Amino acid sequence: MTAKNNEISGPSRPGLCGLQSRTLALKAARTSCRVSVAMCLLLAVPSAQRLEGQEATAAVRPTLLLVTNHDDNTVSIFDATSAPKSVRTVAVDTAPGGLCVSPDGNRAYVLSKTRNSLSVIDLMTLEASPPVAPSGLEGPQACVVGPDNQHINVLTASALVIVAANTNRVIQRLPLDEGLAKVALAPDGRQLYVSNDRTGDVYVVDVASGTLSATIRAGFSSRNMAFTPDGQALLVANTLQDTLSVVDLKTNQVVTTIGVGTAPQTIGVASDGALAFVVARGTHHLNIVAIDGKDTRKSFRSIDLLQRPIGMAMTDRNIYVIHDAGELSVVRVRTLETFEYLTVKTGRGPAAIAIRR
Repeated sequence: MTAKNNEISGPSRPGLCGLQSRTLALKAARTSCRVSVAMCLLLAVPSAQRLEGQEATAAVRPTLLLVTNHDDNTVSIFDATSAPKSVRTVAVDTAPGGLCVSPDGNRAYVLSKTRNSLSVIDLMTLEASPPVAPSGLEGPQACVVGPDNQHINVLTASALVIVAANTNRVIQRLPLDEGLAKVALAPDGRQLYVSNDRTGDVYVVDVASGTLSATIRAGFSSRNMAFTPDGQALLVANTLQDTLSVVDLKTNQVVTTIGVGTAPQTIGVASDGALAFVVARGTHHLNIVAIDGKDTRKSFRSIDLLQRPIGMAMTDRNIYVIHDAGELSVVRVRTLETFEYLTVKTGRGPAAIAIRR
């Protein structure tokens, strides 16, 4: 019998040298296996990290500012992730005015009051589709997109018109009084609020049914509106009365009226609900109002905007104001200072501003 057979089937145990050789071979195999697995893991981690980084990069999108330029028939688009930087000027229909962005941030809608039309800008490609003029859309001046991103609520001088986003067709028309000015969507997405410049009323429209559910008497010449973050109060700018009305939305009653400079225009509210900012066109000021539940008090500070302001939009960090002269200026929310060096050019005749977060 050979040594190989004796090693396998004989009664004697293998010698010390053979045992050591087999043990070393086994350890080497195990070590090689562990090294291979470790190397695979080490190679896989950077790939996973790169993939995760790519997904994160793809998910992060810039903050965009959009400004309609009435006299240029364009929309200026700025990247406002840091200091505002012009990234695109998009041609739209004649004399663009009203502007709104869908809640999902994918589209912007631009209104032409003179052409009764609607232009759609894809905010991923920054390209505009050809304008459409839905039958029944006459004199569109303001808009807000519904919470489902499928319905564009367009305000004319005397009606709230609902346009289907997928077909660009009018699907409902709710007649209201003459003198309609602005439309705003409540934070919970359940109600639309429509201001009337002539009567001072604010109409409450149920989104689900598209019907009028209440009328609020705000103040003389009610125009722009904003909500507190908790959805408990509505702030209404009364342009010819030079005041700001604070409405308790549980009772639909005005709880206080505050003087905010001459010809208040747009309103913004800080994300923590502590301060409200009101652009006063007549005095070229940004007025600041402290808001603390029912303890709202008069505006306590004004920031000189140097040029005649038209409107504003804001993030947690900055307030962006458009001016008659075709400029966009920036005010820091934290320091309440205007940064002149951040002033950038828009087009001619800026009319409206909106933000895509």
